[in-house]
Amino acid sequence: MREKILQVKTFGSFSMIYDGKSLFGRKVGETQFASMMQMLIHERKKGVSRDRLEQELFGEREVENVHHALQSVIYNAKKRLEKAGLPDVNYIEIRNGVVYWNDEIKVQEDATEFDQIYNRIKHEKNPDKKIKDLEKIFEIYTGEFLVKRQSVIWVAIEARRYEDMFREYVEEAARLYREKQNYTQLEHLGVYASNIEPFSDWEALTMEAMVALGRYEEATDLYADTAERYFEERGLKPSKRLLDSMNQLGNQVMHSYDVLDNIQHNLEEKGVPQRAYLCSYPTFRGIYHHLVRMLERSGQSIYLMLCTIVDSKGRPMKEGAMLEAVFEIDAFFDRLGYPFPGTESHYFIKHEKTQRIKMARKLSDEEMLKNNGEKGTFIIRVEQRQHSSWQGRVTWVEEGKTENFRSALELLKMIDGALGGMDIKEDAEEENQERAG
Repeated sequence: MREKILQVKTFGSFSMIYDGKSLFGRKVGETQFASMMQMLIHERKKGVSRDRLEQELFGEREVENVHHALQSVIYNAKKRLEKAGLPDVNYIEIRNGVVYWNDEIKVQEDATEFDQIYNRIKHEKNPDKKIKDLEKIFEIYTGEFLVKRQSVIWVAIEARRYEDMFREYVEEAARLYREKQNYTQLEHLGVYASNIEPFSDWEALTMEAMVALGRYEEATDLYADTAERYFEERGLKPSKRLLDSMNQLGNQVMHSYDVLDNIQHNLEEKGVPQRAYLCSYPTFRGIYHHLVRMLERSGQSIYLMLCTIVDSKGRPMKEGAMLEAVFEIDAFFDRLGYPFPGTESHYFIKHEKTQRIKMARKLSDEEMLKNNGEKGTFIIRVEQRQHSSWQGRVTWVEEGKTENFRSALELLKMIDGALGGMDIKEDAEEENQERAG
């Protein structure tokens, strides 16, 4: 008789299936049951402290008796698990202030399997066995860890850990495929990694494979499409890695007689040019130099206009505490050496090179969970530092919303915009109080 196992999927999308049936039906909601099961299953070996679980489930809400409320959630979970067909046992146990999942119910969690294979690969010496295990990891990792719950601190921390492991082993798999000259698999790896983790330059692997396989036009088209998408969606210029792939392509391909037509076609803007022309600072300098030369010959003048960005109350952003925080955090990134800056910072006064430091945990997950802002809490994930700025994602914890940002300025505007409604409300209350006085 086949053993029944509770199958839990945390990568890409969340699901719990027992004996072929989903515990959530067609739709997985962000319920207390789901939140509790995610934490207990993922940390089932060491358990979860009762205080931490209560904080996860009830947060800052006013609950008369939080211990009783937790017992109620556990009781309802038991009824739900029984209804799903699980054996009638005490699924969730509390021992010495720690909450555990009962190991009588066998669990197969994709994240746990990922960790096990990751540790096995680290000690594997046989390249063929290592490749098989790497390919198993890529089958398991179908997206970010609990992607819809990354506004929760412990989830965000684990998601980042799995991302780092994923990147490490994509590079390792690419190295092994190169050694075996298996460029077809290298191409598949590049396509897979680009879909799983967009805007991370994995297209360079696909380009490398295409060049090695002699598919130069496809590689050229991929570079053009990638460069355009990176700029339009994230404001990113092609990275050194992508440029190196393009240089490799240029060194190997023989240009045909119609290359000038192709260059002309690629230079032209798609559609009818509209609105102001947005470009990077180096491009702007080039345009400015060109215009100065043209206008000198015609005797015309050229002027620059400086616009100052202000917040929702009309205050210049440079006077705000948020901008000072950006400077402090950017200096921390320099000391940490991550994310690596795409350009070297320029100063009027010479700066000494920053000494690198090692990362060390200062707060536990429980302590971080308690540090919510008075007006709002934002989890900022800086993934790249190009154009002397930041690119990444920001999550507004209270609203559970996540957006991409293409620069530190855009990030500040997003945070200011999120809090702007509160500022307006406060201003109205102050005005009403003044009138009443």
